[in-house]
Amino acid sequence: MTKRLSNLDRTLKLVHALTQSIEGLTLDEMASLLEVNRRTVERLRNVILIHFDLEETIDGRIKRFRIKDSPGRAYARPSSSEVAALQSVVDAGRREGTVNSEALEKLLSKIKIAFDSAERRRLDNDLDLLTRLFPVSTNGTDLRL
Repeated sequence: MTKRLSNLDRTLKLVHALTQSIEGLTLDEMASLLEVNRRTVERLRNVILIHFDLEETIDGRIKRFRIKDSPGRAYARPSSSEVAALQSVVDAGRREGTVNSEALEKLLSKIKIAFDSAERRRLDNDLDLLTRLFPVSTNGTDLRL
C-alpha cells in the first residue's frame, strides 16, 4: 500500500473509531489503535476536526474525543454561507414580493430548526454578517454597494 493510501486508511479507521466510541478516545488510545506515535494522531485529529464535529470532553486531566453525529451528517448539514445565501434570497423575496418567497421562508425555518443549540448559536453569529455582506435581489442581481 502506498504511503498516501495508508494515511487515508488510518484517517478512515480513526473516523470510524471516533464515531463508534461512546465515551471518546484519548490521543494515546488513538495512537495505540493505529499503531503510530502521538504526534501522527494529533495531525490526524486536526484534519478530522476540519471535516467533522469532533467533541472534546475533559475527565480530570484526560481529554477524550469523539464524533457525536454520524459521519454522513457532516456532508449533509448546510454550512453558514449556504444558509446565509438562502436567507438573502428570502429577504429579497420578501422585499420584492416574489411568488416563492413564502415557500423558501418555510424551508429556511425548517433548516434552522434541524440544527442543535450549539450549531444554532454558531450559525446566528455568522448569519447576520454573511447576509449583510452578500445581499441579492430575487432576480439574482448583486445588491452590494
